[in-house]
Amino acid sequence: GLMGAGRSELFDCIMGRHGHATGTIFIAGKKVKERDTTRRIRRGLALIPEDRQREGLVSILSVATNLTLASLSRFVRLFHIRSAKENQAVAQ
Repeated sequence: GLMGAGRSELFDCIMGRHGHATGTIFIAGKKVKERDTTRRIRRGLALIPEDRQREGLVSILSVATNLTLASLSRFVRLFHIRSAKENQAVAQ
């Protein structure tokens, strides 16, 4: 869409970044009921931010961790990131 048409704001709402948005989201004909961003990611929704340098990376974290942030729960056990498993996923 055109600049200023609300494209970024719409996707922010879909991802749950604006808590007071209203409406209904469907994926493959099924209603998405989850309001939590993490659950929406598990359902296959993802947002690549327009300003990736400001919003797309956590600069104090490693490249591997930035690559796996969306699925970090797969690599955490008892509040500790299992680096070997994370690095294996990144290598793939």
